[in-house]
Amino acid sequence: MRSFDTRTNRRAVLGGAGALLLAGVGGARAASPKKITKMNVMALPTHPGFALWAARELGFFKEEGLDVPPITYFPSGPAAIAAGYAGAWDGGYLGGPPTVSAGVKYNLQVIGLNNVQMTNYEVFVRKDAPGSDNLETYLPGKVALTAVGSNMQYFLNACLEKHKVKPSSVKMVNVKPPNIPTAADGGQGDIISSWYPFTESLNKSGQYRPICKTNAEAGVNTYDFYVVRPAFAKEHPEATIGFLRAVYRVNDMLRTKLNEALPLAERYFNEVGLKLSPELIKGGFLTQDYPSIEESLKRIRSGEVQKALESTSEFLVEIGSLDKKANAKFVTAEFLEKVAAK
Repeated sequence: MRSFDTRTNRRAVLGGAGALLLAGVGGARAASPKKITKMNVMALPTHPGFALWAARELGFFKEEGLDVPPITYFPSGPAAIAAGYAGAWDGGYLGGPPTVSAGVKYNLQVIGLNNVQMTNYEVFVRKDAPGSDNLETYLPGKVALTAVGSNMQYFLNACLEKHKVKPSSVKMVNVKPPNIPTAADGGQGDIISSWYPFTESLNKSGQYRPICKTNAEAGVNTYDFYVVRPAFAKEHPEATIGFLRAVYRVNDMLRTKLNEALPLAERYFNEVGLKLSPELIKGGFLTQDYPSIEESLKRIRSGEVQKALESTSEFLVEIGSLDKKANAKFVTAEFLEKVAAK
């Protein structure tokens, strides 16, 4: 895990675009709250992690009375949830499978939506593979490259079922996401499952044909979630509300002022060590929606989010990572409702 703290005078560093963001994104309070609460925040060094970084960099956490040390970045969801169980952090973001695992293991609270994913994942077959014109007969018995146990594989399994193929009939080979295009180009795998930005090189190579490109096409709902440890939420409910208010200001920024936010995002990716072109940085933000507080409440109150996490838990049961289907009682609208009411 890694932590970074490169803040100086944030208005001076951010310049014109940053000043516009500071002035133009709603939610700031007229006066700082008196009580200061320390909150350790974690993320993965990805597009969703930008919201946590920006909330700290732009001073949104500070305005909510939160003393947030340099954000801790984990290489994977499982590493993050293990550290959360040990109390190493108080809040942050996670994807679906680790959220379910932590919700079951120690009642990690889902308190909001970082994003609603739309085109993050794709599944490919080799364009000229004999018999691949009939996927129902071609796919069984083939080898798939994927990140086993992740949303990537969850999407892959749903795609296979969409084509009337049982996921158990396909051999899943676990490959780290950045290495999947290289492995595929080297001749490994018949089915290639990947996520953005690595899908871009697979599409551009001309060697592969996508068979599922969107969540809607695969029939799944996937998200990244804002989460807090239950002990922190219980002991510091006002700080939990402030955390949400701060990160949703970044959600609003990404939804309504994306072009103005991109220079800041380029700094973020440089700092976390992920070298992406400006085009790939912008493209990653466009693969998902950034819901407002009201939209997030609607999705939680309707049961959509709980149903999606319970479906994810069924996938984890199928691959042997979970004993039984989860009851997603760890999803709560309590804190978002209090943000919306103020």
